[in-house]
Amino acid sequence: MTIKTTKQIEILPIAVSTYQKVAVRLNKALCFVSSVVLAERFVLRNSSERKARKMALWSDTQARQDS
Repeated sequence: MTIKTTKQIEILPIAVSTYQKVAVRLNKALCFVSSVVLAERFVLRNSSERKARKMALWSDTQARQDS
């Protein structure tokens, strides 16, 4: 096993690959969270969809009460 030394810091190849794996996982998580936030923001800004959803929920509630 070769150890690279740079300015009094020893970096093992195993540690480097572990950090790379963690970085990939964090990047995937960040991309997922940002896409969810973007989707939620779109839904909140789209007032016609909010109104349609409220009307659908209201009609479902009325249908249940009538039965």
